[in-house]
Amino acid sequence: TNRLLTTDSFTTRSTTKTAELRLASDFDGGFDFLIGLFGLKGTSSGGFETWHPAIEAYQKALGRPQETWHVSSLSRNGKNQTWALFGETYFTLSDTARLTLGARYTDEERSGESRSLVLSALLPWSYSEYSGNRLTYKAVIDWTPDLSFTDDTLIYGSLSTGYKGGGLNNSNSVPTYGPETVA
Repeated sequence: TNRLLTTDSFTTRSTTKTAELRLASDFDGGFDFLIGLFGLKGTSSGGFETWHPAIEAYQKALGRPQETWHVSSLSRNGKNQTWALFGETYFTLSDTARLTLGARYTDEERSGESRSLVLSALLPWSYSEYSGNRLTYKAVIDWTPDLSFTDDTLIYGSLSTGYKGGGLNNSNSVPTYGPETVA
């Protein structure tokens, strides 16, 4: 060719199945609740590839196989399974005050294979897995006072924790990353 062209391509294939079941009360008194169960199951594969004539020429000059003639980051056989149990209770403290207490337990498992080729020889596929679980909670108090200078007022305080599960990197060097939490 008389021009230097670069091509990028991204491919992915995934399936995800989720389900959530909730049960909520509606009692006449000062107490109500919500409980639930969440589930997720999925599979995935895919990747990103960049081709450039200079990359191909470099890899050919080193006698490397055609699979290495581009920069690629690929994954296959990805599996993800998550489930969570959660609930909240609501207490009416007075006509203008309410207390909410809640908790969630999450359990996650992820696994898969990946391979990154960046101007290198053909590397083997790297298997990695992550599993984690966490209990999070929240407590909220609402107060809706009747104030003369406004139609509706809500004053509240909230204390809660948060969790985002770790996972898999599409990399040979750092195959997993840990969870993130907020306290």
